[in-house]
Amino acid sequence: MSRKKALWLALATMAWIAQAQSGQAACEPPAFTKPERKAIPTSNIDQDLLSKAIAKQTNYFRCKRGLHALVHDPALKSAADIHARNMAKMNELSHELPVFGARTLKQRFRTANVKVKRVRAENIGTEFRMALSSRMFLTDDLKTCRFRYFESRQPVPQHSYGSLARSIVERWYASKYHRDNMLNRSIKRVGAAARFTSSGDAPCGTYYLSQDFAG
Repeated sequence: MSRKKALWLALATMAWIAQAQSGQAACEPPAFTKPERKAIPTSNIDQDLLSKAIAKQTNYFRCKRGLHALVHDPALKSAADIHARNMAKMNELSHELPVFGARTLKQRFRTANVKVKRVRAENIGTEFRMALSSRMFLTDDLKTCRFRYFESRQPVPQHSYGSLARSIVERWYASKYHRDNMLNRSIKRVGAAARFTSSGDAPCGTYYLSQDFAG
């Protein structure tokens, strides 16, 4: 390789790195709207509001990696809601459940009329009703769901749409399998849903969440 060509390649590489770093620096954590900051009514979850909040948080992490933003897809939200509802009903976290017509991701996509060209993927998870995350807490009154954070002694609030979206997406991002789904370059669309159950051992109930992707 000639010296002139080597110099040109070096300059081009430096320019590309600078552009990528500049793009990553522009990525900011999502600013959730006033409705997204409201506590979630467990018996009547606004799935569209939650799905879009989860999409925002997912796109924030994709932006940090220099990836294109995903488009929110109502059909994917519907497919995710099918699975979240069944997981909460059975109190079981699994990608496959013994439900006719909704056992597998492919079946759920068909039921929700999701069109797929290249790839489909799914993340699932659970979250407490209260914004406990992995922080230590004190129990004041379990029956009325009154808790305090151990370090600050401040009351633990119920999850809002935004805090639930932030918490679950951060947990997915910390897991290689889930992170690979979120950062897949072939993915174009995303939708998510959550359903609540008061059964089980979790303090004050559990959200079962599903996030679906399609190329």
